[in-house]
Amino acid sequence: MGSKIFRSDFLDLSISVDENPDPKDFWLHIHSQYELYCFISGDAEFIIEGQRYSLCPGDIMIMRPGELHKLIIRSGVPYERCVFQFSAQACDGFPGLLKPYHDRVLGKWNRFDAERLHGAVASEILTSLKDIDFGSENAETEIRGRFVAVLSYVLQAFSAEPDSMHAATELDEIIAYIDAHLSEELGVDRLAAVFSGSRSQLNNFFKENTGLSTHQYVTAKRLYTARNMLAHGEKPSAVSEKCGFRGYSVFYRAYRKFFGKTPQNDDFSGDGLIDSDT
Repeated sequence: MGSKIFRSDFLDLSISVDENPDPKDFWLHIHSQYELYCFISGDAEFIIEGQRYSLCPGDIMIMRPGELHKLIIRSGVPYERCVFQFSAQACDGFPGLLKPYHDRVLGKWNRFDAERLHGAVASEILTSLKDIDFGSENAETEIRGRFVAVLSYVLQAFSAEPDSMHAATELDEIIAYIDAHLSEELGVDRLAAVFSGSRSQLNNFFKENTGLSTHQYVTAKRLYTARNMLAHGEKPSAVSEKCGFRGYSVFYRAYRKFFGKTPQNDDFSGDGLIDSDT
């Protein structure tokens, strides 16, 4: 894989090409930062919180912190993309740029194609980043300027659509319920009772739409929430209880498996990876 990488305090950029992409290299995961992604070439699709998005060259995807997503490689043709990961501070001085990330239900309105973005201008801005010398003294100014320009196009496209386009589905309602009750018991039986279905119906529905069991999804969301609390200085024992884990030892083992670090020694870099045993 060939990569060109730029890092700053609040904004990281990578432009990467996999000549022979291996589907096994792309996990279902969660970021602790915002993501702005441009699909340049390849044969792939995204699954984000159960929503499937086929990708075309020039498509721009947005994911907010905690939004589960996975890239699906459909064939072995070279895969190229441009990806920004950034904190909210990267948008300081530009009110409203994060509106498309937050003013929607999880897994909806993540994709912006050329038609919504006034032609291919936004993707052309991102692909032109390849021409910048990342080691130059003006690199950060040039990169941030293009980053803000693309987010402005995304905001315009998002704001132009009627509110009805952002309406919640049944899956959205289940996910919103889980996110709002992470500190409580969230077994399949309880969720089935809340949403008037059987245990098997709920499990099958959730697996079909997200690729995860309800247990995997709830655990991943609890761990991401726990990590955010730890990053803000809360004690691991208190975080374990607030996030609904049945004892600190359960929390400790799950956290170490998910992030590859212990709650006490996490530097909060990297993402959580979900496998079939999570």
